[in-house]
Amino acid sequence: MATAITDANVSRTYIVHIILSLSLLVSAVFMMLQDTPDYKRSIQGEMHTVKLSLGDTPWNIVERKTNRRFKEHFYDNGVYEWIYSTFNPNTKDNEKGGVAAVYKEDDMVLYRFIDNSQLFAYQVFFRLSMLEYWAALTLPMGIAMILTGYYTWRRKMYQLGGASTGRGRIYLKVLWFVFISFLSLLLAPSFLASASVYAPAIFVLVASFAVSQYIANFSKLF
Repeated sequence: MATAITDANVSRTYIVHIILSLSLLVSAVFMMLQDTPDYKRSIQGEMHTVKLSLGDTPWNIVERKTNRRFKEHFYDNGVYEWIYSTFNPNTKDNEKGGVAAVYKEDDMVLYRFIDNSQLFAYQVFFRLSMLEYWAALTLPMGIAMILTGYYTWRRKMYQLGGASTGRGRIYLKVLWFVFISFLSLLLAPSFLASASVYAPAIFVLVASFAVSQYIANFSKLF
């Protein structure tokens, strides 16, 4: 029994790693293939839609946090410097070889990747700030959902057969789905700008509901 659970956990971990790797790969390919002006317009369209939906005051908060995180975690800690030195074909390290030497006949691909990496990072930090904003607004409802699940679990402890192992496994899978959705929320290209406004709120509520139901149906046999 323990071996089966361990094997399932290992398989689940492999699946998450594969999905994360594929998501990053697709995002990198998307950045390299898309023209920088088009990519920039798509992000600006997403942000403009959010600004119109939130209003000036909430938007200023989200924008300020996005700019601060972008500066601190992308420029100040050396991420952009590493990307630039690694992929710029004119740096000393790449004149004799390196990653950039592979594309020495098509330098535009590398320069586009360098430019688009900045846009991609800003998009990720913007969506994190949006997620934080909606999490703060929906926090009371999320806590209420989780507490409901907890008290339901306490009540089922005194009922014969109250805790459902099967349902607990189902909601554990839902939690993994929520985790994958979180990655998609951060890494997905800006295809639907209107969806980016309320997608973080929906994500927070679905995650809270999944945690609540998992707690409510938790069993020691699981």
